[in-house]
Amino acid sequence: MFVVVFGGTVGLASCAGRAEANSLARTQFREGFLVTLHPQSAPFPQERRRDGYTYHDRTYSFRDHYDDSTVKVFFPWNWREKGPVNLVFFFHGWYSSINDEITQFHLLEQFRDSKVNALLVLPETAKDAPDSFGGKLEYRDGFRNLVDEVMRDLHRSGLVGTEKVNHIVLAGHSGAYHVISQILSRGGLTSKIKDVMLFDALYGDVEDFAQWVDSRQGHLYSVFTQDGETIGYNFSLIDNLAREGVPLLLEEEKEEDRLPPHGVRAVFYRSRLDHYQVVDAESQFEKLLKTACRP
Repeated sequence: MFVVVFGGTVGLASCAGRAEANSLARTQFREGFLVTLHPQSAPFPQERRRDGYTYHDRTYSFRDHYDDSTVKVFFPWNWREKGPVNLVFFFHGWYSSINDEITQFHLLEQFRDSKVNALLVLPETAKDAPDSFGGKLEYRDGFRNLVDEVMRDLHRSGLVGTEKVNHIVLAGHSGAYHVISQILSRGGLTSKIKDVMLFDALYGDVEDFAQWVDSRQGHLYSVFTQDGETIGYNFSLIDNLAREGVPLLLEEEKEEDRLPPHGVRAVFYRSRLDHYQVVDAESQFEKLLKTACRP
């Protein structure tokens, strides 16, 4: 079973004695429903931002930007529980939030239309701030703690029949690169992570991504713009992987839904679109989910 926090069709767990499924706040959409959690292991609040954060002479306060422990989980109406759950995490970038990304990038619609049998998980990170700091997800085993707590809460509420996780996909836009790299290098569930999707998001941490691709059986998909800062980091990663003999492809855009040849572990897509179009203007998130999660 595949958990991605976005939309789909849901078969609720129905084990006698389990807590009722409506014990958590839910918001319904045409594509499915969102459950809102506030786990202790959420990225924020975290002590390093207790006094806020200053960037280019402007201070982003704790109260407005770093005190939100929200994690939203999307159950598409077509989701079916078939054992351990597959999860897809999507992390937002700078000057953004969970709600902004859901609306701007049509995440729920794309997730539903991908038809992957997973739940979509959307953790709030630095909200409406120019900050890639991942909070508690930069702790060793911080990601494991979050996944364990989210699955425990969903199971206790009767929304899933197990706390066990099958495969995990990590996806993110723009400044999300750093929290994703920290999850890969120290999050504690590296063996569960099968795919990473970067949407014009490679602004650094090249060595962390290279090490994960080189040493694991997972796949990296990176969409990058031709005129932005990420192009240099993408070609740096390509050079790094090529030196190590890692099979990779450099593709033009619109090839996101083409299944890479067997054995290819990293695919880079050069896009003509701008920074804010690479997630949804041509349904790129949906296409990559179909590619990555194909049986």
